[in-house]
Amino acid sequence: MSPAPSIDEHFRGIHDFLGHATPDLDREVAGRVRGYLVALRSFLEELHRGGETGGHVNEANSDAFDRLVRRLFELAEENLLAAESPVESGLCV
Repeated sequence: MSPAPSIDEHFRGIHDFLGHATPDLDREVAGRVRGYLVALRSFLEELHRGGETGGHVNEANSDAFDRLVRRLFELAEENLLAAESPVESGLCV
């Protein structure tokens, strides 16, 4: 059996969906996250139907959500820095 495909090989990364912080991005984030989640679900279904183990499918799902949370956190920090906030963000995950 060949090695299981990785999320990097078969799925567009969260950066492709969310890109870099821009003033207009705030309005677009929810839609882009929905698009990411739709694509993720399709990718996971493809893995499952392709015979991958439940463990591998769950690992891919967990990895994708970790990437999403990290990218959303990065965007939040970028937006705070862009606003030249004199206070540290205080954000944590």
